[in-house]
Amino acid sequence: MRQKGDFRARFPARHKQKWKEVIKSIREIGIEAAYNLLQRAGGDWEMVLTQEVRDASGNIITQRYSKQNDGQTPTDGMDLVRLSKSPNGGEWKIYARQHDSAIAYTELITELAQPVQPLRANIVTGKQLQKSGLCLMPMLTDHHFGKIAFSYKGDSWSLNEARDVWNAAIDYYIDQVKGENITRIIFPVGNDLLHTNSDMNTTKRGTQMEVSNAFANLYAYVRDVVTASVMRLSEIAPVEVVIVQGNHDEDAVLRLGDYLEGMFYGSNLVKVNNKKYRRKYTKFGACGIGFTHGEKVKPRDLHGAFSNDMPSIFSAAKYRYFFVGHLHKNAGSTFATYDERRDEYMGTQIEVCPSLCPTDRWHFDMNFTGNQRSSKAVLFHKDKGRVQELYFSI
Repeated sequence: MRQKGDFRARFPARHKQKWKEVIKSIREIGIEAAYNLLQRAGGDWEMVLTQEVRDASGNIITQRYSKQNDGQTPTDGMDLVRLSKSPNGGEWKIYARQHDSAIAYTELITELAQPVQPLRANIVTGKQLQKSGLCLMPMLTDHHFGKIAFSYKGDSWSLNEARDVWNAAIDYYIDQVKGENITRIIFPVGNDLLHTNSDMNTTKRGTQMEVSNAFANLYAYVRDVVTASVMRLSEIAPVEVVIVQGNHDEDAVLRLGDYLEGMFYGSNLVKVNNKKYRRKYTKFGACGIGFTHGEKVKPRDLHGAFSNDMPSIFSAAKYRYFFVGHLHKNAGSTFATYDERRDEYMGTQIEVCPSLCPTDRWHFDMNFTGNQRSSKAVLFHKDKGRVQELYFSI
Protein backbone atom coordinates (compact mmCIF):
# COMPACT_ATOMS: atom_id res chain seq x y z
CA MET A 1 0.00 0.00 0.00
CA ARG A 2 1.21 3.49 -0.75
CA GLN A 3 2.65 5.28 2.23
CA LYS A 4 1.71 8.87 2.97
CA GLY A 5 4.22 11.41 1.81
CA ASP A 6 6.48 13.35 4.10
CA PHE A 7 6.26 17.09 4.79
CA ARG A 8 7.95 18.00 1.52
CA ALA A 9 5.38 16.01 -0.45
CA ARG A 10 2.49 17.65 1.37
CA PHE A 11 3.91 21.15 0.82
CA PRO A 12 5.50 21.17 -2.66
CA ALA A 13 8.60 23.26 -3.22
CA ARG A 14 6.84 25.83 -5.38
CA HIS A 15 4.52 26.77 -2.47
CA LYS A 16 6.95 26.29 0.39
CA GLN A 17 8.34 29.81 0.29
CA LYS A 18 4.88 31.37 0.16
CA TRP A 19 3.84 29.49 3.26
CA LYS A 20 6.98 30.61 5.03
CA GLU A 21 6.06 34.18 4.16
CA VAL A 22 2.55 33.70 5.56
CA ILE A 23 3.83 32.27 8.84
CA LYS A 24 6.47 34.99 9.15
CA SER A 25 3.89 37.71 8.48
CA ILE A 26 1.48 36.33 11.08
CA ARG A 27 4.25 36.52 13.63
CA GLU A 28 5.60 39.92 12.62
CA ILE A 29 2.86 42.07 11.13
CA GLY A 30 -0.43 40.39 12.07
CA ILE A 31 -3.26 38.54 10.41
CA GLU A 32 -4.36 41.22 7.92
CA ALA A 33 -1.02 41.31 6.12
CA ALA A 34 -0.83 37.54 6.28
CA TYR A 35 -4.28 37.30 4.71
CA ASN A 36 -3.13 39.39 1.73
CA LEU A 37 -0.14 37.12 1.20
CA LEU A 38 -2.38 34.08 1.43
CA GLN A 39 -4.66 35.45 -1.25
CA ARG A 40 -1.66 35.82 -3.54
CA ALA A 41 -0.77 32.19 -2.77
CA GLY A 42 -4.03 31.23 -4.48
CA GLY A 43 -7.25 29.44 -3.49
CA ASP A 44 -10.57 30.47 -1.97
CA TRP A 45 -9.35 29.93 1.57
CA GLU A 46 -9.13 32.50 4.32
CA MET A 47 -7.38 32.52 7.67
CA VAL A 48 -9.83 31.98 10.52
CA LEU A 49 -9.14 32.29 14.22
CA THR A 50 -10.11 28.85 15.58
CA GLN A 51 -8.68 28.97 19.07
CA GLU A 52 -7.64 31.70 21.48
CA VAL A 53 -6.39 31.41 25.06
CA ARG A 54 -6.31 34.45 27.39
CA ASP A 55 -5.09 34.90 30.95
CA ALA A 56 -7.19 36.20 33.85
CA SER A 57 -6.50 39.79 32.82
CA GLY A 58 -7.67 39.24 29.27
CA ASN A 59 -4.23 39.22 27.69
CA ILE A 60 -3.81 36.88 24.73
CA ILE A 61 -1.56 33.93 25.51
CA THR A 62 -1.95 31.84 22.34
CA GLN A 63 -3.92 31.98 19.11
CA ARG A 64 -4.49 29.29 16.51
CA TYR A 65 -5.47 30.07 12.92
CA SER A 66 -6.62 27.62 10.24
CA LYS A 67 -7.45 27.93 6.58
CA GLN A 68 -11.16 27.49 5.92
CA ASN A 69 -13.64 28.27 3.20
CA ASP A 70 -17.29 29.19 3.53
CA GLY A 71 -18.62 25.86 2.27
CA GLN A 72 -19.81 22.87 4.25
CA THR A 73 -17.26 20.45 2.82
CA PRO A 74 -13.49 20.70 2.46
CA THR A 75 -12.15 22.15 -0.78
CA ASP A 76 -9.86 19.96 -2.89
CA GLY A 77 -6.44 19.85 -1.33
CA MET A 78 -7.69 19.93 2.27
CA ASP A 79 -8.36 17.11 4.75
CA LEU A 80 -10.95 17.39 7.51
CA VAL A 81 -9.10 16.38 10.68
CA ARG A 82 -11.69 17.32 13.30
CA LEU A 83 -15.44 17.61 13.01
CA SER A 84 -17.87 17.81 15.88
CA LYS A 85 -21.19 19.50 16.64
CA SER A 86 -22.87 20.37 19.91
CA PRO A 87 -26.57 20.82 20.79
CA ASN A 88 -25.78 24.26 22.14
CA GLY A 89 -24.69 25.41 18.70
CA GLY A 90 -20.95 24.89 18.96
CA GLU A 91 -19.15 23.44 15.96
CA TRP A 92 -15.51 22.54 15.34
CA LYS A 93 -13.95 22.15 11.92
CA ILE A 94 -10.19 21.96 11.46
CA TYR A 95 -8.58 21.26 8.10
CA ALA A 96 -5.07 20.30 7.06
CA ARG A 97 -3.46 20.49 3.64
CA GLN A 98 -3.32 17.37 1.48
CA HIS A 99 -0.95 16.63 -1.38
CA ASP A 100 -0.81 19.26 -4.07
CA SER A 101 -3.72 18.57 -6.43
CA ALA A 102 -1.53 18.45 -9.55
CA ILE A 103 0.75 15.87 -7.95
CA ALA A 104 -2.23 13.89 -6.70
CA TYR A 105 -3.76 13.88 -10.18
CA THR A 106 -0.53 12.62 -11.70
CA GLU A 107 -0.31 9.88 -9.06
CA LEU A 108 -3.89 8.85 -9.76
CA ILE A 109 -3.30 8.57 -13.51
CA THR A 110 -0.14 6.53 -12.88
CA GLU A 111 -1.96 4.21 -10.49
CA LEU A 112 -4.89 3.64 -12.86
CA ALA A 113 -2.48 2.79 -15.65
CA GLN A 114 -1.01 -0.11 -13.67
CA PRO A 115 -2.34 -3.62 -14.39
CA VAL A 116 -4.42 -5.05 -11.54
CA GLN A 117 -2.67 -7.87 -9.71
CA PRO A 118 -3.92 -9.76 -6.64
CA LEU A 119 -1.75 -9.42 -3.57
CA ARG A 120 -1.52 -13.20 -3.07
CA ALA A 121 -0.39 -12.19 0.39
CA ASN A 122 1.53 -14.46 2.73
CA ILE A 123 1.13 -17.65 0.72
CA VAL A 124 2.48 -20.65 2.64
CA THR A 125 2.31 -24.39 2.15
CA GLY A 126 -0.41 -26.41 3.81
CA LYS A 127 2.10 -28.10 6.08
CA GLN A 128 2.89 -24.77 7.70
CA LEU A 129 -0.70 -24.15 8.77
CA GLN A 130 -1.18 -25.33 12.33
CA LYS A 131 -4.26 -27.39 13.08
CA SER A 132 -4.71 -26.70 16.79
CA GLY A 133 -4.60 -23.85 19.27
CA LEU A 134 -6.79 -20.79 19.75
CA CYS A 135 -8.90 -18.63 17.45
CA LEU A 136 -8.93 -14.84 17.91
CA MET A 137 -12.04 -12.95 16.79
CA PRO A 138 -11.93 -9.12 16.98
CA MET A 139 -15.46 -7.65 16.90
CA LEU A 140 -15.25 -4.00 15.78
CA THR A 141 -18.93 -3.45 15.12
CA ASP A 142 -20.78 -0.23 14.22
CA HIS A 143 -17.69 1.87 13.63
CA HIS A 144 -19.56 4.31 11.35
CA PHE A 145 -16.69 5.81 9.40
CA GLY A 146 -17.93 9.16 8.07
CA LYS A 147 -20.44 10.09 10.80
CA ILE A 148 -20.41 13.47 12.56
CA ALA A 149 -20.15 13.45 16.34
CA PHE A 150 -22.93 15.38 18.09
CA SER A 151 -23.17 15.82 21.87
CA TYR A 152 -22.32 18.12 24.75
CA LYS A 153 -19.02 16.25 25.17
CA GLY A 154 -17.33 17.76 22.12
CA ASP A 155 -16.33 14.36 20.69
CA SER A 156 -14.84 14.29 17.20
CA TRP A 157 -14.91 11.52 14.60
CA SER A 158 -12.97 12.54 11.50
CA LEU A 159 -11.81 9.73 9.23
CA ASN A 160 -8.31 9.89 10.68
CA GLU A 161 -9.64 9.75 14.24
CA ALA A 162 -11.89 6.81 13.41
CA ARG A 163 -8.95 5.04 11.76
CA ASP A 164 -6.67 5.67 14.75
CA VAL A 165 -9.22 4.21 17.17
CA TRP A 166 -9.76 1.21 14.88
CA ASN A 167 -6.02 0.54 14.64
CA ALA A 168 -5.53 1.05 18.38
CA ALA A 169 -8.13 -1.66 19.08
CA ILE A 170 -6.46 -4.08 16.64
CA ASP A 171 -3.05 -3.31 18.17
CA TYR A 172 -4.42 -3.90 21.66
CA TYR A 173 -5.89 -7.29 20.83
CA ILE A 174 -2.73 -8.42 19.07
CA ASP A 175 -0.67 -7.36 22.07
CA GLN A 176 -2.96 -9.14 24.52
CA VAL A 177 -2.59 -12.52 22.79
CA LYS A 178 1.19 -12.43 22.42
CA GLY A 179 2.59 -15.75 23.52
CA GLU A 180 -0.69 -17.57 22.88
CA ASN A 181 -0.92 -20.27 20.24
CA ILE A 182 -3.18 -18.37 17.83
CA THR A 183 -3.74 -20.62 14.84
CA ARG A 184 -6.72 -18.86 13.28
CA ILE A 185 -8.33 -15.44 13.17
CA ILE A 186 -11.98 -14.74 12.34
CA PHE A 187 -12.39 -11.08 11.35
CA PRO A 188 -16.00 -9.89 10.91
CA VAL A 189 -16.06 -6.75 8.74
CA GLY A 190 -19.15 -4.58 8.25
CA ASN A 191 -21.93 -4.11 10.79
CA ASP A 192 -22.32 -0.45 9.78
CA LEU A 193 -18.63 -0.01 9.11
CA LEU A 194 -19.54 2.94 6.87
CA HIS A 195 -22.09 5.56 7.87
CA THR A 196 -23.65 5.68 4.39
CA ASN A 197 -24.38 3.21 1.63
CA SER A 198 -23.82 5.25 -1.54
CA ASP A 199 -23.01 8.65 -2.98
CA MET A 200 -26.59 9.71 -2.18
CA ASN A 201 -25.37 9.94 1.46
CA THR A 202 -28.19 7.72 2.65
CA THR A 203 -28.55 4.40 4.42
CA LYS A 204 -29.65 1.32 2.47
CA ARG A 205 -33.32 2.24 3.02
CA GLY A 206 -32.77 5.82 1.86
CA THR A 207 -32.56 7.68 5.17
CA GLN A 208 -30.58 10.87 4.63
CA MET A 209 -27.49 11.10 6.84
CA GLU A 210 -25.13 13.84 7.96
CA VAL A 211 -21.69 12.84 6.73
CA SER A 212 -18.21 14.30 6.95
CA ASN A 213 -16.91 13.16 3.55
CA ALA A 214 -18.11 12.40 0.05
CA PHE A 215 -18.88 8.70 -0.35
CA ALA A 216 -16.16 8.06 -2.93
CA ASN A 217 -13.51 9.37 -0.55
CA LEU A 218 -15.10 7.59 2.40
CA TYR A 219 -15.19 4.21 0.67
CA ALA A 220 -11.61 4.44 -0.60
CA TYR A 221 -10.40 5.45 2.85
CA VAL A 222 -12.18 2.59 4.66
CA ARG A 223 -11.09 0.10 1.99
CA ASP A 224 -7.43 0.88 2.69
CA VAL A 225 -7.90 0.77 6.48
CA VAL A 226 -9.53 -2.67 6.33
CA THR A 227 -7.01 -4.06 3.85
CA ALA A 228 -4.13 -2.98 6.08
CA SER A 229 -5.79 -4.66 9.09
CA VAL A 230 -6.28 -7.92 7.20
CA MET A 231 -2.66 -7.85 6.08
CA ARG A 232 -1.45 -7.32 9.62
CA LEU A 233 -3.64 -10.03 11.12
CA SER A 234 -2.55 -12.50 8.43
CA GLU A 235 1.02 -12.19 9.70
CA ILE A 236 -0.14 -13.86 12.92
CA ALA A 237 -2.41 -16.64 11.63
CA PRO A 238 -4.73 -17.51 8.73
CA VAL A 239 -7.59 -15.02 8.54
CA GLU A 240 -11.23 -15.60 7.61
CA VAL A 241 -12.87 -12.29 6.74
CA VAL A 242 -16.65 -12.43 7.22
CA ILE A 243 -18.56 -9.60 5.54
CA VAL A 244 -21.59 -8.66 7.67
CA GLN A 245 -24.00 -6.23 6.00
CA GLY A 246 -25.45 -3.47 8.19
CA ASN A 247 -28.54 -1.35 7.75
CA HIS A 248 -26.38 1.70 6.94
CA ASP A 249 -23.88 0.10 4.54
CA GLU A 250 -25.32 -3.10 3.07
CA ASP A 251 -24.25 -2.51 -0.54
CA ALA A 252 -21.06 -0.68 0.39
CA VAL A 253 -19.62 -3.54 2.46
CA LEU A 254 -20.56 -6.12 -0.17
CA ARG A 255 -18.57 -4.00 -2.59
CA LEU A 256 -15.73 -3.94 -0.07
CA GLY A 257 -15.96 -7.72 0.27
CA ASP A 258 -15.71 -8.07 -3.50
CA TYR A 259 -12.59 -5.90 -3.45
CA LEU A 260 -11.04 -8.03 -0.70
CA GLU A 261 -11.84 -11.24 -2.60
CA GLY A 262 -9.94 -9.94 -5.59
CA MET A 263 -7.12 -8.49 -3.53
CA PHE A 264 -6.43 -11.75 -1.69
CA TYR A 265 -7.24 -14.14 -4.52
CA GLY A 266 -4.82 -17.08 -4.39
CA SER A 267 -3.75 -16.52 -0.78
CA ASN A 268 -4.35 -19.50 1.46
CA LEU A 269 -3.87 -17.31 4.52
CA VAL A 270 -6.77 -14.95 3.76
CA LYS A 271 -10.23 -16.20 2.86
CA VAL A 272 -13.22 -13.90 2.39
CA ASN A 273 -16.84 -14.88 3.01
CA ASN A 274 -18.75 -12.33 0.94
CA LYS A 275 -21.91 -14.34 0.35
CA LYS A 276 -24.95 -12.14 -0.14
CA TYR A 277 -26.84 -13.62 2.82
CA ARG A 278 -27.50 -11.37 5.80
CA ARG A 279 -26.71 -14.21 8.21
CA LYS A 280 -23.32 -15.86 7.88
CA TYR A 281 -21.73 -18.80 9.67
CA THR A 282 -18.38 -20.38 10.30
CA LYS A 283 -16.88 -22.93 12.66
CA PHE A 284 -13.72 -23.49 14.64
CA GLY A 285 -13.32 -26.95 16.09
CA ALA A 286 -16.39 -27.63 18.22
CA CYS A 287 -17.56 -24.00 17.93
CA GLY A 288 -20.31 -22.93 15.55
CA ILE A 289 -20.42 -19.15 15.12
CA GLY A 290 -23.08 -17.01 13.47
CA PHE A 291 -23.14 -13.32 12.53
CA THR A 292 -25.86 -10.86 11.60
CA HIS A 293 -26.32 -7.15 12.14
CA GLY A 294 -29.47 -7.67 14.17
CA GLU A 295 -31.97 -5.10 12.90
CA LYS A 296 -34.05 -7.58 10.89
CA VAL A 297 -34.36 -10.57 13.24
CA LYS A 298 -35.47 -11.14 16.83
CA PRO A 299 -33.07 -12.82 19.26
CA ARG A 300 -35.44 -15.71 19.92
CA ASP A 301 -35.34 -16.62 16.22
CA LEU A 302 -31.56 -16.88 15.81
CA HIS A 303 -31.30 -20.39 17.29
CA GLY A 304 -33.84 -21.68 14.80
CA ALA A 305 -32.26 -19.68 11.97
CA PHE A 306 -28.89 -21.29 12.73
CA SER A 307 -30.28 -24.82 12.60
CA ASN A 308 -32.25 -24.12 9.42
CA ASP A 309 -29.66 -22.04 7.55
CA MET A 310 -26.59 -24.15 8.22
CA PRO A 311 -27.54 -27.61 9.59
CA SER A 312 -24.08 -29.07 8.88
CA ILE A 313 -22.38 -26.59 11.22
CA PHE A 314 -25.25 -26.51 13.72
CA SER A 315 -25.41 -30.27 14.24
CA ALA A 316 -21.64 -30.69 14.50
CA ALA A 317 -21.12 -27.83 16.98
CA LYS A 318 -20.92 -28.48 20.70
CA TYR A 319 -20.85 -24.73 21.36
CA ARG A 320 -23.01 -22.30 19.38
CA TYR A 321 -22.74 -18.51 19.36
CA PHE A 322 -24.44 -15.68 17.50
CA PHE A 323 -22.88 -12.19 17.43
CA VAL A 324 -24.91 -9.13 16.45
CA GLY A 325 -24.34 -5.38 16.38
CA HIS A 326 -26.73 -2.49 15.68
CA LEU A 327 -27.48 -1.47 19.29
CA HIS A 328 -24.09 0.14 20.05
CA LYS A 329 -23.92 -1.50 23.46
CA ASN A 330 -22.50 -4.52 25.21
CA ALA A 331 -25.01 -7.19 26.21
CA GLY A 332 -24.33 -10.81 27.01
CA SER A 333 -26.64 -13.73 27.62
CA THR A 334 -29.45 -11.38 28.69
CA PHE A 335 -30.34 -8.25 26.78
CA ALA A 336 -33.36 -6.17 25.84
CA THR A 337 -34.35 -5.38 22.27
CA TYR A 338 -37.64 -5.12 20.44
CA ASP A 339 -39.34 -5.15 23.89
CA GLU A 340 -38.06 -8.63 24.61
CA ARG A 341 -35.61 -10.22 27.02
CA ARG A 342 -33.90 -13.41 25.96
CA ASP A 343 -31.41 -15.65 27.67
CA GLU A 344 -29.31 -18.31 26.02
CA TYR A 345 -31.79 -20.13 23.84
CA MET A 346 -31.55 -23.92 23.50
CA GLY A 347 -27.77 -23.79 23.79
CA THR A 348 -27.24 -20.93 21.34
CA GLN A 349 -25.71 -17.93 23.08
CA ILE A 350 -26.78 -14.59 21.60
CA GLU A 351 -24.45 -11.65 22.16
CA VAL A 352 -24.76 -7.96 21.26
CA CYS A 353 -21.43 -6.22 20.62
CA PRO A 354 -20.56 -2.63 21.57
CA SER A 355 -19.29 0.22 19.42
CA LEU A 356 -16.33 2.59 19.61
CA CYS A 357 -17.96 5.44 17.69
CA PRO A 358 -19.37 8.55 19.42
CA THR A 359 -22.99 9.74 19.50
CA ASP A 360 -24.43 11.43 16.41
CA ARG A 361 -27.41 13.78 16.12
CA TRP A 362 -30.08 11.07 15.66
CA HIS A 363 -28.93 9.03 18.64
CA PHE A 364 -28.70 12.21 20.74
CA ASP A 365 -32.23 13.30 19.81
CA MET A 366 -33.57 9.82 20.64
CA ASN A 367 -31.62 9.86 23.94
CA PHE A 368 -29.68 6.76 22.95
CA THR A 369 -26.61 8.12 24.69
CA GLY A 370 -24.12 7.27 27.41
CA ASN A 371 -23.11 3.80 26.21
CA GLN A 372 -19.52 2.86 26.97
CA ARG A 373 -17.45 3.30 23.81
CA SER A 374 -15.71 -0.04 23.50
CA SER A 375 -15.13 -3.10 21.37
CA LYS A 376 -14.51 -6.72 22.23
CA ALA A 377 -12.52 -9.68 21.02
CA VAL A 378 -13.18 -13.32 21.79
CA LEU A 379 -10.77 -16.24 22.14
CA PHE A 380 -12.10 -19.68 21.20
CA HIS A 381 -10.56 -23.05 21.99
CA LYS A 382 -11.28 -25.70 19.40
CA ASP A 383 -12.46 -28.21 22.06
CA LYS A 384 -13.59 -25.97 24.95
CA GLY A 385 -15.46 -23.19 23.17
CA ARG A 386 -15.14 -19.57 24.25
CA VAL A 387 -12.40 -19.28 26.84
CA GLN A 388 -11.76 -15.52 27.10
CA GLU A 389 -13.12 -12.08 26.24
CA LEU A 390 -10.97 -8.97 25.75
CA TYR A 391 -12.26 -5.39 25.80
CA PHE A 392 -10.81 -2.20 24.37
CA SER A 393 -12.46 1.01 25.62
CA ILE A 394 -11.95 4.73 25.13
